[in-house]
Amino acid sequence: MRISYLSFLISLICGPAWASSTWIAASNRPQDVQAAINNSRTVDGDTVVIPSGTVSWSYGVKITKHITVQGSTVCANTGYHGVETTNKAKATDLTTIIDNIADRDKGYFFEIDVPAKTPDTMVRLTGITIVGDGNLRTNNAGAIRIASHCKKIRIDNCHFVGQLTFNPSISSTYAYWWGLIDHCIWDLKQISSGFPPGESIAVGNGQWPASDGATPPGPYGDGSWADDSHWGTEQFQFIEDCTFNHTKGGGLDSYNGGRAVIRYNWFSNMGTQVHGTETSGRARGGRAEEVYRNMFNWHKPLPATGLKSPQFRSGTILFHHNKYKMDDGLSLPAGALRLTVYRLYYPFNVWGGACGVTMDSSTLALKPNYLDKIVTTGGPNLNGVYYDSKATATPVTSSGDPIYNRLIDSSVVFPTNGSLTPTDGSAYVIVNLSQILSQKYESKNATSSYITSVLNNHTLTVSNQTGYLGNVVTSPQGVNGPNVRFFAGDHYQIRKILVPLDQPGRGKGNVIVGSIPKDTDQPNPNQDLDPCYAWENRILGTNAIVDIHSEQPTIKEGRDFYNHSARPTGPRAGDGKRGDGSAIWTVENPYTEYAYPYPLQRSN
Repeated sequence: MRISYLSFLISLICGPAWASSTWIAASNRPQDVQAAINNSRTVDGDTVVIPSGTVSWSYGVKITKHITVQGSTVCANTGYHGVETTNKAKATDLTTIIDNIADRDKGYFFEIDVPAKTPDTMVRLTGITIVGDGNLRTNNAGAIRIASHCKKIRIDNCHFVGQLTFNPSISSTYAYWWGLIDHCIWDLKQISSGFPPGESIAVGNGQWPASDGATPPGPYGDGSWADDSHWGTEQFQFIEDCTFNHTKGGGLDSYNGGRAVIRYNWFSNMGTQVHGTETSGRARGGRAEEVYRNMFNWHKPLPATGLKSPQFRSGTILFHHNKYKMDDGLSLPAGALRLTVYRLYYPFNVWGGACGVTMDSSTLALKPNYLDKIVTTGGPNLNGVYYDSKATATPVTSSGDPIYNRLIDSSVVFPTNGSLTPTDGSAYVIVNLSQILSQKYESKNATSSYITSVLNNHTLTVSNQTGYLGNVVTSPQGVNGPNVRFFAGDHYQIRKILVPLDQPGRGKGNVIVGSIPKDTDQPNPNQDLDPCYAWENRILGTNAIVDIHSEQPTIKEGRDFYNHSARPTGPRAGDGKRGDGSAIWTVENPYTEYAYPYPLQRSN
């Protein structure tokens, strides 16, 4: 039954009006929208309508019921479906909220925080335009924040414009939810010079339960990392039929054990990436993604190793049937994705470097770090330490300038036969124990990195790849801090690393607990070999294949990732291995894409 004109007038004068399970808020101001949601007569399954118009919000509203909150904005011609050659997405902005939220840490426009239900009923936010002018500080919590344990959430027909206070536009890092983000448009651009416009979506499942049903303490994604990937099922956050237009920065990212299916979208000057278990503190990296049948349209020159080839820093991905439209002769030299693991060349306070040793945060004493899979019985003393010595000289150039990433020790003889730079998917890592001890409470400089070459019997070089974007930094100051350096007298050790924790191509493992895992004696979680796959990703016009590739030796092609595999029935049987040795992929369990469109699109 339609809402009568009289009921609508009464709602404007007297407050929310009831008609056919639909409430119209008294105005589009946040206090009136919140009042309509909180009204005791508004129950699960109802709809709260935000009246059309433009309004400035200095604070947001919280959705605490399984209801629909609906504006009037409509997004048309969104996404990519294999036939579009140009981006024709367009929003009709009828319900517009101007970003005026100044609380950097606590602010949001909408927070979805509903209790879990069995069976779940849908929570939907639709028809909203949010506009930012870049005058306020950035916020990392999200303009739309999901903090729920819910398996039926839908966000659709939302338009994000300008430079928002919030990074990202939609965030769910500390939630446990399945659902859908669809038919949304991002028109983000940098307005103020202080910061870029931020990310579009931060996928997260910080409170995902482990496979035994238990939810590990803390919203860090430990449960997601202790559960199967669930390929081809509904157990992901689905992002489909959206259009992303960015002039600088932005992208889709994943943290806290995030799981996403990203499909049928149009990306303009941006890609998708995944954070690792490193820069975000205690939070684990993204866990699993399926990225397929999207358009990546590049029409703005960017650095060859920059945003055109985003980083994938943890977990596993199935990346297939995507198209690349390279306007104005732009190239894609770094491939579709760069698989990397930061901890092989830089320590982080919560996790330490992937080098087998760390500093206890309380006692400031050196101790073993068992989180990574390492050789524990190698070396002359069968204790996993292959070399334990001190640098005998400080590397400098002929003009006396410092040389970083180089070790000189005339007291030992390093083999030059390639044994310290293996090609079997392992790496020898040097850790500067003196530098760890000298930095005490925080890691200011790199203290460990993997060996890249043996210059002679007494000189080694290590990786100088310290930048967040994977750029090779030859100057003293890298993005995280100066590159690793060995001074005369510095005490160092060399160990063999087999698999860093959570690196690309690894999946389910045992639960990790504790606020600072490196300080505990937890063993390596024995993670599944759950490889990354790329197949049938092509550049329009040339039909050239687009690869994914590794930036570190422990991420090995043919084991941790596979390219050029046109597999209509999914990855090959036997490629992946669980911790107990059984196969992840079998003939009886082929990969199939989940039903499209996602069922919630039909549940309006």
